[in-house]
Amino acid sequence: MTAPAYNQADPDLEEAAAWFVRLNTTTVAFETLQAHKEWRKLPGKLEAYRQIEKTWRQTGQIDGHPLITTALDDIRARSAARQDRRRRPLTIVIIGVAAGLIVTILTLGVMTSRLSGATYKTDIGEQRLIQLADGSKVRLDTATKIKVHFDRGTRRIRLDDGRAFFDVAHDATRPFIVDAGQASVRALGTRFDVRQDAGATQVTLIQGRVEVRGRAQTSAKPVELRPGQQVTAGQALSAPKAADVSAATSWTTGQIVFHAVPLRQAIAEINRYSLHHIELDPAYRGEAPVTGIFDTGDVEAFTSSVSALRGLSVERQADGALLLTSARPAIPAS
Repeated sequence: MTAPAYNQADPDLEEAAAWFVRLNTTTVAFETLQAHKEWRKLPGKLEAYRQIEKTWRQTGQIDGHPLITTALDDIRARSAARQDRRRRPLTIVIIGVAAGLIVTILTLGVMTSRLSGATYKTDIGEQRLIQLADGSKVRLDTATKIKVHFDRGTRRIRLDDGRAFFDVAHDATRPFIVDAGQASVRALGTRFDVRQDAGATQVTLIQGRVEVRGRAQTSAKPVELRPGQQVTAGQALSAPKAADVSAATSWTTGQIVFHAVPLRQAIAEINRYSLHHIELDPAYRGEAPVTGIFDTGDVEAFTSSVSALRGLSVERQADGALLLTSARPAIPAS
């Protein structure tokens, strides 16, 4: 696989690289996510951002890319020039998209956490990316809390609430374990998503290999997942099943994907990302399926789409909540 070709004068790629850096810093505010959503609606922007993401995933190819080499050579040359830093700060020449990637590397280095027992959390509508001392990365979803504990023999994460995406650095001498609700996940050099809801824990494997053990059945043999599989742990551990990986991880790009999800369940998911919740009239049947792609936190777009499809009216409450009530007979669920 070869590294993608870059056009150094392409403003879309330069803007996409800058957004990539902003979205991969320690804390991503709700306002930043909203601004990014508006930016990527512009012609050509989403395609440029996806190209930057693809490039970053090809880390092994990036290291030897000529633009990276040129930028690094420039930095070294300027460092050797013995400039008076008190009067004239070092200037780094930005060379196309390579600059965004270099800044990302530097940013991730600053983010590195070396404190055992550190706790990280996000507020409603917020996301956060953390790089751990071993090089592993954890992205926290809205209203999420984790605790990190590393020692010489084990790397352990406790997910108390919410959802997190793990990109685990390989270390055969120290297993990486995530404890979340009803499940314990053991991984070695892999990428996976863990969601902790009331009474149930869901694990989706994106890449590599993980073993999942139900905490209620500690003596049972753990379930090994293959990429693209998902398992749920509650009172018992379910059998692995095929998962829609793009839907399961869409939150990492600020979107929620629904495929025939019951309306009440879809509303509950949308509400996780907003301070102003959507409420459904208790008299209305909430099993009608919802299919579509929605931006996290955009309750207005969701209610507008659902109300038009299901014949509901939208009433704003005094506390800012949006109440969906029946305006005409609902379209039968199909």
